[in-house]
Amino acid sequence: MKMRFLLVLLCACLLLGACTATPGESQETKTGDAPAWEQGNQLDSTEPPVQAEKEFVKAVYEELPVEQDDFQYGNMQKGSAGNNFVIHGDQVLLVGGSKVRYLYAYDLTTDKVQRFCDIPGCDHSTSTCRLQSLARPNLESYDGKLYTHDHGAPVRILKDGEWKSLGISADKAWHAYGDLFTIQMGRLQFYDDGVGEPRTILSDYDYMFNLVIGRYLYSHSCSGLVRVDLLTDNPSKEVVMEEVFCMVDRDCIYYVDNAEESDTHYLYRCDMDGNNSELLLDQPILPASLNFDDEYIYFRLYTDSSISRTEDSKDIYRMSKADPTQVVKIATLPETAYVIHTVPGKDILFVVAWGRYVNGVNVQNVYVMNTDGSNLRMLELP
Repeated sequence: MKMRFLLVLLCACLLLGACTATPGESQETKTGDAPAWEQGNQLDSTEPPVQAEKEFVKAVYEELPVEQDDFQYGNMQKGSAGNNFVIHGDQVLLVGGSKVRYLYAYDLTTDKVQRFCDIPGCDHSTSTCRLQSLARPNLESYDGKLYTHDHGAPVRILKDGEWKSLGISADKAWHAYGDLFTIQMGRLQFYDDGVGEPRTILSDYDYMFNLVIGRYLYSHSCSGLVRVDLLTDNPSKEVVMEEVFCMVDRDCIYYVDNAEESDTHYLYRCDMDGNNSELLLDQPILPASLNFDDEYIYFRLYTDSSISRTEDSKDIYRMSKADPTQVVKIATLPETAYVIHTVPGKDILFVVAWGRYVNGVNVQNVYVMNTDGSNLRMLELP
């Protein structure tokens, strides 16, 4: 059979929340080193370590290109139940509404937004549209297909205008290199090619945010960041950092101190193993707002524990990855900013405002702007 690679505030009240990378640390892969729970292609151990790892990826994934969909985990879907944004072809799909949560599509070519449906000629009326609403969705766009699931519910795929169950229930679910990974009742498993019987990787594993990068699965929750080497005979959890909120980039980790006794919430950067930490900004930022693209890091400041009562809570900043001293305020919202979403490869940002109650209903407006802060406008959901 084919062998495949396996993939403060936020933790308390946000279930939205690491992008992709090419394989990280170079490690020599010798014949016979494939894990016991997944045997497959082997390599000549005489090759140089870096080249061996590259060839290993090529051999393992055969016809598959380097994963591109991973990248949106850091930017659009943050690997937890409740995610409301995902890029899908030329559209950004988002879930909006108050009492009823509707699925909308923002067209990246026309800047227009409408209710999403894949039924040709659908007028989105109650009698016609079968994609009227979603409960607490975790949207995932993978390999041209759209998936959703709720905590403990079946994973569903969109086919012919209907959400159809895969017959696999999960608390968390995501794809990587063609395989479906799930966490269900603390058990980390994967389904080869997304079908068949699951294979258990670890029996004690429960993290909100999960992403496979190269040979490692990176996961984090309120307690910090761990990783699992998926090419060992006996995979185990390696604690990378504790009490942080973090996002994993292609070759580094961005994190904010999340310890209870900490009131700094400064922004740091470190290597993929947690070493060589570097302070990027000695001002507190709101962890939920942290996001990035290829060139910049985006955030808003966090100077008051009430989140929304300070004037600077409306300001959006960006920092150059290449030169972290270059920090610029790019926009000011009419209301408190909360979560920032970037769109891989696109010059656009979505910002979800802090929720407020109107007539007993929690309302969260969504704003859209260019990545330099220009052309700021509130998204009018039909």
